[in-house]
Amino acid sequence: MSYTMKNSFSYFCLGIIALQYFGCVFNTHLMLVPPLSNYFTFTLCSILLCILAVYKYSACIPTGKLSFLVLLWCIYISVHTLFMVNQADYYIPVYLTCSLGMYMAFCLLFTHDTSLRLKTSSIILTIAFFQSVYCLFQFVGIAESLSPYFKITGSFSNPNVSAMQIAASLPLFTRIKKHKLLYTGSLLLCFFALLILNCRTAWIGAAFYILFNLYTHYEFYLKNVYKRLTLCKKLSVVLLFIGLFIIVSGFLFQYKQTSSDSRLAIWNQCIEMVGQHPLKGYGYGMFEKEYNLFRPTASQVFMAYNDYLEQAVEGGIIGFLFFLIFICWLLTSSIRCKDKIAVCGLWLIAIMGLFNFIVNAFPVWYLFLFYAASVFIDTNKLYFITIGKKSKAIMLTLFTIFLFNHGRIAYYQTEAKAHIDKINKNVIDKKHILTLLNDDYTVLDNSPYFLDAYSHILYYYEEYAEAIPIHIQALNYTSTPSIYIRLGKCYRMEKEYTKAEGAFLTASHILPSNFESRYLLMSLYGETGQTKKQADMAYEIIELRPRIPSKKVEEYKLKAYEIIKEMQQH
Repeated sequence: MSYTMKNSFSYFCLGIIALQYFGCVFNTHLMLVPPLSNYFTFTLCSILLCILAVYKYSACIPTGKLSFLVLLWCIYISVHTLFMVNQADYYIPVYLTCSLGMYMAFCLLFTHDTSLRLKTSSIILTIAFFQSVYCLFQFVGIAESLSPYFKITGSFSNPNVSAMQIAASLPLFTRIKKHKLLYTGSLLLCFFALLILNCRTAWIGAAFYILFNLYTHYEFYLKNVYKRLTLCKKLSVVLLFIGLFIIVSGFLFQYKQTSSDSRLAIWNQCIEMVGQHPLKGYGYGMFEKEYNLFRPTASQVFMAYNDYLEQAVEGGIIGFLFFLIFICWLLTSSIRCKDKIAVCGLWLIAIMGLFNFIVNAFPVWYLFLFYAASVFIDTNKLYFITIGKKSKAIMLTLFTIFLFNHGRIAYYQTEAKAHIDKINKNVIDKKHILTLLNDDYTVLDNSPYFLDAYSHILYYYEEYAEAIPIHIQALNYTSTPSIYIRLGKCYRMEKEYTKAEGAFLTASHILPSNFESRYLLMSLYGETGQTKKQADMAYEIIELRPRIPSKKVEEYKLKAYEIIKEMQQH
C-alpha cells in the first residue's frame, strides 16, 4: 500500500511537471496575450509543486549554503518590490520568486525520488523533438508562422525562444544515445530546426554542446596529448583557439550587423542606467518602461539581450550579485558533478544568457533550474532538516493562500480576454461591457496588458475622460508609444492641449522614427494657432526617413508639404 501511494504521488507530481513545461512551450490563447498563458501555467504549477514537496517531505528537507542564498534572494526580491522602488510590477517579482521556489521543490522531489528526474528529462526532450517538428512544418508550409515578421518561429512569436529552448534541450538527448537511429535522427532534426530558426544565441549554445561532448568523449586522450606537448606547442594551441574564437565571433557579429550594433548600444545604455541607480535599480519588471524613457532608439526595446545586465538594471547591484553568485556557484559546483548532461545544460544556458534573455524565456529558465537542481543534488554536501507540524501547517497555509490569490488573477485575465472577444464579435452592448471590464479592473489594475486593452476600448467608445486615468495607470508599468499617443488624443478631445502635446512629445522621444506622433503634434499646433511650431514639425516630417515605407507615411508627408506650401503663400 505504501509503495502504491508513493507511486501515485510520484505520478501526480510528474503530471504537474509535464503540464507546467508543456504550458511553458505552448499557449492556450485564453488570455489577452500569449505570454500570459505561459506565465500563469508556470507560476501556478510552481506554487503547487512547492505545496506538494513540503506536504510530502517536510520531515526530511535537503539544505545547503545555496538553499540559504536562494531564500535570501527571494526575500530581497520581495523587499525590493514592496519598499525600495517607487513603482513596482507585480508579475515579474512573482515569476522570479515562484521560479526559485520551483527550483527548491525540484531539489526536494528529486532527492527523494530519483526516477522523477529521469522522467522529467524524458518529457523535456520529447517536447523539444515536437518543437523541432513544428519548425519543420512551418518551413515546408504545413503550419503557419506565429509572427508576421518571421517565416519560422516554432510555438512562440519570437523565434529566439523556440531556438534557445531546443538548444538548451540538446544535452538531454544523450539519454537516448543507445538507440542510435532515434538519437541521430532526433539530433539532426533539432540542428536543422536551429539552422532555420536563425538565432545566433542558439547557435552558440549548440556549438558549446558539440564541443563539450567532443571534450568529454576524448578527455583522456586530449589530456595525455596536451601533457606531452612542449611549452611552445601549448602556447601555439592556445593562440590557435583564440584565433578561431575571434574569427567565429567576427562572423556571428557581421552575420546580422544591424542587430549586433543595436545590442552593443543597448548594453552601453544599460551600463549608464546602472550608473544612475546603482543600489536599488529601477524595479523588477520595469526594464522596458525605464529603458525606453531613458534613451530614444529606432524601435521600442523590451529587453537587454543580456540577463546579467538586465538583473543589474532592475534589481540594482544587490540583485545583480544574487543572480551572479547563484549562477557562478552552480557553475563552479558543476565541475565536481558526475551528471555531465546537467553540467552541459547549465553552462550552455549560462553562456546564452550573455547574448540574449534566458530568465523571461519560460522554457529556457525552466531548463536552467532543472539542470541546477540536478547539479545541486549531485555536488553539494547536503544536510537534512525537519519542519515541525506547526511550521509545516503555516507554510502550507501561506502557499495555499498565494495559490488561490494568484489563480484568481489568472481567472480574471481569462475573463477579460472573453469580454474583449465579445466586443470584436459585436455580441455585447457598450454599457454592459464597460461594467464587466470595470469589474476586471478592480483585480487587474497592475496588469499592463489589461490596462492597455481597457484604455483602448474606452477610447474606442469615446469615453475620453474615463480613459485618461486608465492610460496613466498603464504608463506606470510600460512606455509603449501607442498608449502615449492614445492618451494625447484623449487629452486633445478634452481640450487639454498642453497635456496632449506632452504625451505626443514623449511618444516621439521614445521612437524618433515614429511619424504618427509628429503628425498629431503638427495637427495640434495648427489647431491651437502655434504656426511656428506647426511649420517646424512639418519640416521635420518631410525630412524624416521612414524605416518601412507605407501609404500612411506618404499621407503624413503630403499633408506636411501642403501646410508648408499654404504658409509660403500667406
